[in-house]
This record gives sequence, C-alpha cells and structure tokens, in this order.
Amino acid sequence: RVRPLVANEPLVIAILGTIGTFKGADRLAACAREAGRVGAALQFQIIGSAEGAMPWWPKAPLRQTGPYRDGEVGALIEKVAPHVAWFTAQVPETFSYTLSEAFEAGLPVVAPALGAFPERVRGRPWSWIVDWRMPATEQTNFFLRLRKEHFIPGTPPIPPAQNEEVPAVKNFYAEDYLPDRVEATV
Repeated sequence: RVRPLVANEPLVIAILGTIGTFKGADRLAACAREAGRVGAALQFQIIGSAEGAMPWWPKAPLRQTGPYRDGEVGALIEKVAPHVAWFTAQVPETFSYTLSEAFEAGLPVVAPALGAFPERVRGRPWSWIVDWRMPATEQTNFFLRLRKEHFIPGTPPIPPAQNEEVPAVKNFYAEDYLPDRVEATV
C-alpha cells in the first residue's frame, strides 16, 4: 500500500523499533542533519525510540513516538502514516522483527545489503536494497530521488531481482565492523 504523496509534502521515512548504534543511529542522525541542512523535503520518524543523542526537530527533520509494547506498532504505523520504512542496520541481522512489521503494514521498504535483508526483500514490489555504508549526502539524495521519481508520480520501482546474488562481505567483522567501533571509542 503506497500512500500518495503530493508535490509540496515531505516524504515521511519511518525507522521502526529502538534505534541504537548497531541499528544505525549514527547513520540516521547524519542523514537527518544533512536533510535539515539542505532543506530537503524529507521527514524522519522513529516509530519507537532512540538510544543516545539525536538531532531532534526543529534542528533536523527527526521525531520519535517513544517506546511501544508488543502489538502496538501497527497502530503507530497507521497514526504516523509513513511513505516508506528505512532499515539502517550496521550489523548483519538474521531475521528482523521490524521488517516483518513493515511487511505486515504494507509499507514500501529501503533495506541494507546486509544480513537477511536482501534475501527477505528480494522480489518485493516497492522495495529497494541499498549499500549499508552509504554516506549521509548520498542517502539524502537517494530519498529525494525516490520522492521525485516514485512517490510523487506513483511509479513503482523495479523490484530487487529474485535471482540477483548479493556478494558476501568477506572479513566483515575484522575489516568493516571493528575499525569503526575502535575509532569511535578512542
């Protein structure tokens, strides 16, 4: 179910659950700051809560509903009425409960090419698989393109290919994950 978007309306991007470092809080914060800096027609909405510092509205186009209990997320999704759910994970997940919630709500999905996301999203209409390391400027521009090319005209994208192989990330833990975490603690 794709919610129509009019030209002067921001694209509402939902992030589901509790967002912390491993779930991409830094990535979300950087993208919200960039969107605010350039005045992008984007609105980020955490349906749940954030751990740690975030650039909250009015500094950046970012809000949160606060924690929710099992069974409440569907009603919150309906109340917020997002156009798309964005999964900002920075570590591989084996399933993703919140992705199931987005599917159940019929939301379009932007998911990282990491862990189980590509396999679960592959072949699904109104879904995109993106690089999980995409810089904030590029991610902001990506959402603006989705808004302009797909959501405003109501034109669905080509679904992520069913038979497309997502290359394995070799030495993910040692080369991609640990160096960022070690630098952040130094």
